[in-house]
Amino acid sequence: TIYGPALQAVFAAIAALAGTDPLGLRLAFAAATLGLTALVLRRHDPGRAALFAWNPLVVAESTLHLHPDILMALALFAGLVAGRRRPIAAGAFLGLAAGIKIVALAAWPLLLRLRPRALATAVAVLGALYLPFALQGQGIGFETTATFATDWYFNPLAFEPLLWLLGPGIGRLTALLLAGLLVLRLHAGVRDADSVPLAAIFAAILLFAPAVNAWYLLWLLPFALDRREIWPYSASAALPLSYLTGLNLELYELDSFAVHPLAQLIEWGVIAGALGFDLWRHRQQGKRAAAAPTPLAAPQVAVVIPAYNEEASVGATVRGIRAAAPPGLAAIIVADNASSDATAAVAAAAGARVVPAPERGYGAACLAALAALDPAADVVLFMDADLSDVPEDAAALLAPIIAGSADLVIGSRTTGVIEPGAMTAPQRFGNWLAPALVRVIWGVRYTDLGPFRAIRRDALDRLAMADRDFGWTIEMQVRAARLGLRIAERPVRYRKRVGQSKISGTVRGVILAGWKILYVIAREAFGDFDRSSAPRARTAPPRSPAILAAATSGSPS
Repeated sequence: TIYGPALQAVFAAIAALAGTDPLGLRLAFAAATLGLTALVLRRHDPGRAALFAWNPLVVAESTLHLHPDILMALALFAGLVAGRRRPIAAGAFLGLAAGIKIVALAAWPLLLRLRPRALATAVAVLGALYLPFALQGQGIGFETTATFATDWYFNPLAFEPLLWLLGPGIGRLTALLLAGLLVLRLHAGVRDADSVPLAAIFAAILLFAPAVNAWYLLWLLPFALDRREIWPYSASAALPLSYLTGLNLELYELDSFAVHPLAQLIEWGVIAGALGFDLWRHRQQGKRAAAAPTPLAAPQVAVVIPAYNEEASVGATVRGIRAAAPPGLAAIIVADNASSDATAAVAAAAGARVVPAPERGYGAACLAALAALDPAADVVLFMDADLSDVPEDAAALLAPIIAGSADLVIGSRTTGVIEPGAMTAPQRFGNWLAPALVRVIWGVRYTDLGPFRAIRRDALDRLAMADRDFGWTIEMQVRAARLGLRIAERPVRYRKRVGQSKISGTVRGVILAGWKILYVIAREAFGDFDRSSAPRARTAPPRSPAILAAATSGSPS
């Protein structure tokens, strides 16, 4: 059957105790519902818990109609309660949940935010559950699961227009892709495992599923209590209309398992209306919560220039930024990244404050400079030491920050002017790929990973920057997107650098930089932001994850 091995074990145990009397299943599922309610009460007040415990759909679909999805919900919620403090238990519960219904795998990315043994435990538990079925030589059930995924069709929601437009094959593939992207965005849009919006994640799956039954809402209702939204409860009132089929209504002009068109229309209307209302309210709350622009009346700008063996250019870079005199310029700090030439002496002679950064790496140099910042500095401008950045463009990067309209401003070479030969083909490809991934995952539009950038000091503290080499720039941009900072881009000019690049100038550097950028994107998407933060960072409240509808319409910054 399409039921997983853990459910087979439950059915066998109940049959051994109660035979074929359905009372055994009723008692087991009622106990599971009560157990889940007890766990819900550990995280929510009784009034909020009652929204789950006394929901008629929960009572009907678990104890009366005997759908085992309540067992999957119980295992998932137990894993969430175990969380970071008991990672092995969390992994065991999520492995058990997938052994009940394979759709629970949609929650597994949250295990990546815990210690590695959580995911290892989940894999081990799921493997152990399937092992007896693999050993008996008649398959482990994936064939029937595949049949369900490719052939079944009942009461669809957003899948219906995809089927009509694209046909069954391409329509199902498109629905799978859209649901997967939504699940990815919802996982990536939070800072830690406790904030993962499982209700919206399972709703994304149901939104595009070819078969949507009322009892599937048991997957998400326990996790919908964290947010004041009406779509989960509207769905629990609307989806039972799917029982109005030709068979149950004894309308023989309808197929036996076809939902009455009027019932389906009401379903769509109620759910779409609830999602629309929640989206509107979410945007209104966002507008009210948005801080008014706070111009910097007397900005104190510190320029950070990481440098490694740049004696031929660092002096001209320092003199250039001094001559450009961007508003508020108060300090120029050159982080000497263990140079073997006269970089430090040349920079000091040009008027910069030189900070030693003995640990090799672009990020390590930036962190060393930041550690030496004057507490009065409230804006930090980053630029390279190789004369590729044009100092006169600094004023344009600082202007939105000083005006209070942006927290982070990226100098975009892509929308500016790139001198012929200044960027290699791998650089251009990486500059397209990384921002494209950020836009797909976090819904924030960047056009460049350029090193020429400005950021408010308090915003920089919230980012808790930690990368020590090639991932510095993408880490800053991803974390800014995750925290919902006000982000802007300004076109800048980009010139051929003086000397050979340590990254784009070698094959090894290109490979290492490309790998590190992709790694940082993956780590930030599924890692625990708080756990990876530097101890010195000031902690900011996590940005509330958008509701499902908001996730589908993320606007570019």
